[in-house]
Amino acid sequence: MAVQVGSVVARQRVDDLEAAVPFYERLTGRTARRFAFAGVDLASVRPFLLYCGPGDAVSGSQGRPARQPSRRALPGWSWDGSEAVG
Repeated sequence: MAVQVGSVVARQRVDDLEAAVPFYERLTGRTARRFAFAGVDLASVRPFLLYCGPGDAVSGSQGRPARQPSRRALPGWSWDGSEAVG
C-alpha cells in the first residue's frame, strides 16, 4: 500500500521575519501571506511556514510535529515514540 502525501510544510524559525520573507518569496516565486497567532508572527510562503516571536511564544512549537499521522493512516509502519518510521 502506497502512502500518498498531499502536502508538506517546512516550518522555519527566523530571527527577523521582514528580512527573511523576500528570500523565500524569490526562492519559491510566491508571495507571502502574513499573519499572527498567539504572540507569534508568521508568514506562509508555500511550502515554508516562517515564524518569529518572543522565546516563550515560539518555544512551544519547536520539536513538535505539526500534525501526527494516525496509526491507521500508515499501516505496517513501526512507531518510535511519537514518530512513524517507515
